[in-house]
Amino acid sequence: MTTVQEIIDKLLQPVQLRDRTTDRLIVGDPGKRVSRIAVAFSPAYATLEQAAAWNADLLIVHEPVFYSHYDETDWLAGDRVFENKLRLIQTSDLAIYRFHDYLHDYRPDGILAGLLQALDWQQYADPKHPHVIRIPPVPAERLAAELKQKLGLARIQYYGRPDQQIATVCLSPGMEGGKRQIGKLREHQADLLLVGETHSWETDEYIQDAAAMGMAKSMMLLGHRTSEEAGMRRGADWLAPLFPSLSVRFFAGCSMDIWL
Repeated sequence: MTTVQEIIDKLLQPVQLRDRTTDRLIVGDPGKRVSRIAVAFSPAYATLEQAAAWNADLLIVHEPVFYSHYDETDWLAGDRVFENKLRLIQTSDLAIYRFHDYLHDYRPDGILAGLLQALDWQQYADPKHPHVIRIPPVPAERLAAELKQKLGLARIQYYGRPDQQIATVCLSPGMEGGKRQIGKLREHQADLLLVGETHSWETDEYIQDAAAMGMAKSMMLLGHRTSEEAGMRRGADWLAPLFPSLSVRFFAGCSMDIWL
């Protein structure tokens, strides 16, 4: 029977190991035998409940379990939210592996490939720079409607002129930071930056300043989860054939992010 460590080893075969990484077994025994693998973007409490109800042995996630980049927990001592979440994990006997840095190290980047698939933009991606997309020109307002339909979104935050013609798009799923996001826009002379999220005082201000100067620059924010979750859904699809004797299931995120 397959163990947690054997699954982790298989995940890491295509990449060069890093000296420092977020990716590790956050909770659980590496020698635990696995028959069911759950895959999700984030180990949110509601997602953990669903995985536990399915009797998952291993949960593979992209984001932290305990609210910080490297999953340090000392600062959460005595916190009820932390303690309740840990208790659920322990009583469910659920091992949790964070698969973040190394999934981005895949070629193609596993998260980017999932977003391209969800948008049906594979044919428009630059072969050398797959985050650069060249589409038939379309007004930003119409493109936003298309993205909302494909990604199941009620809204997309937009910076720029609604009638701007978009032909070159730079993808920046997740949160890469202002310097990298702006750098992509500049390097590839893109019309639109399509991002997960930003530091609002960095990329947002740059785009607004450029638009105020009359430049044809714009940005759409999808949200961190929306921009990366498709990559984990795709991950579940290619993980299943690697372990044909195991059950693999993707769990979509459970969001309480609403506008009142």
